[in-house]
Amino acid sequence: MFSKSLPFDFATEFVKKNPSIPPAKDFKITDEIYSDFVDFLQDKDYSYTTLAEEEMKLLIEDAKKEKYDSTIIAQFENLQKQITKDKENDLYKYKEDISELLLSEIVVRYYNQKGRVEAMIQGDKEVLKAVELLNSEEKYKDVFKVK
Repeated sequence: MFSKSLPFDFATEFVKKNPSIPPAKDFKITDEIYSDFVDFLQDKDYSYTTLAEEEMKLLIEDAKKEKYDSTIIAQFENLQKQITKDKENDLYKYKEDISELLLSEIVVRYYNQKGRVEAMIQGDKEVLKAVELLNSEEKYKDVFKVK
């Protein structure tokens, strides 16, 4: 979506403003932190092209080469504009993924790699499922029973 250096740079700025954070396993990217990240991006020059944009560009080029009706080409171009406009919402559409990246970048600065791992496993669905399995004697025995 954007250069990985932007979350890295934000984390660096975050550390300058915040001398400490809760323990790694308890630290979360709050709406306020995420909003600060969105604000941080406002004066940054970043751009990206989605797969849909690339494919639409190729479709328009092919339609022109194959001499499709100009009305169809105009519809493709309008669709391309709508895709570009929809991209404006990507920071919110992918908030969960971006927050995970921010969490990783921030926590590692306070608690090194061990802290990063502690923070990242808190939301890891597979790890949570494994812990649930290990905490349930019935489920555990069911998985490991000999047939």
